Amino acid sequence: LFTDYGCMCTVVLPSHGPSEELLHKEGVATLIGPINWWCKGGDSASEDEKCQNITESLSWLICNQSLFEMINPDVILTNTIVVPWGAILASIIKKPHIWMIREYGDFNFFFSFEKVLQFIYESSDKIVTNSKGVQNALFPNLKPDKVKTIYQFINEPITTNNNIEKMNSYFFSDSFHMILPGTIMPYKGQEDAVKAVIELVKKRQSKVELLIIGYADIDYKNYLEEIIESEKMSDYIHILPFTENIFPLIQISDSVLVCTKREAFGRVTLEAILIGKPVVATNSGGTKELITDGETGLLYEPGDYLQLADQIERMINDADLRNTLASKAKDYAKKTFTKEKFGGEYYKII
Repeated sequence: LFTDYGCMCTVVLPSHGPSEELLHKEGVATLIGPINWWCKGGDSASEDEKCQNITESLSWLICNQSLFEMINPDVILTNTIVVPWGAILASIIKKPHIWMIREYGDFNFFFSFEKVLQFIYESSDKIVTNSKGVQNALFPNLKPDKVKTIYQFINEPITTNNNIEKMNSYFFSDSFHMILPGTIMPYKGQEDAVKAVIELVKKRQSKVELLIIGYADIDYKNYLEEIIESEKMSDYIHILPFTENIFPLIQISDSVLVCTKREAFGRVTLEAILIGKPVVATNSGGTKELITDGETGLLYEPGDYLQLADQIERMINDADLRNTLASKAKDYAKKTFTKEKFGGEYYKII
């Protein structure tokens, strides 16, 4: 928007960090404020938590109303379902609002999900979803002039051979190497992968190794580690903290797993495909729009770890299949998810 159209952008962030630095490099102004979630990713919020989150965010908006009026945006865009404050600000300063929905809403909202969707509908001039799966699940009856699916364009990841030896140290053995990147929490389905590896190692005598990597819900991480320890699988399954640049680890892996129970789009899936790695993923959500089973990847039903083990075993035993899936998927992604095809759609809406 800035480079091609001279559009001045201001982004509100919840804290200082890497995103702030990257935005500044692109000529984007940033504000830091308590844009709290109106939901929780784990257990339900207490009444005190709900009150504190809403009061803190709403007070900040009201106190800074004059600043937002001075910025005088032509449009306000919300980039996630988990915060309502862009829509509320748009109402306060009377500006058009676009709501980009990038998740299904698998969260514990402070209000009923029906009311959440109704608020999204009433507070938005346009709703943009990142997959047909999300659009059909959340807004099946809305007309095209109100809701539109625009796939996310992703630059082809830049990979190098630097530090390959260091990266290989993350794996302990000469085996079939897999990586499962993403936030470690129940709906991301890491348990499927853990059980599939146990099945492959203990019952099928397969030589496999798995890296699970990402920010973690502590309780869920502890639960996974208890399974790994009790099954004596610590030589085969490794849980690592978030890494800012995941591409080198994907590059040295033989396959990428995506086990999310219902993935809205699957950025990790598309990045892995563009790097040229075969993917085994859940047959659900937006993933089905990225992968055709047996042609551009392999799919399994969420929760069916035995089927996941079967698909991984196919990958292990058939190098030609791996190469064919990876090649076809990369060609499909390059033809389908391009800046020219989808990137301009955002500009048209705005």
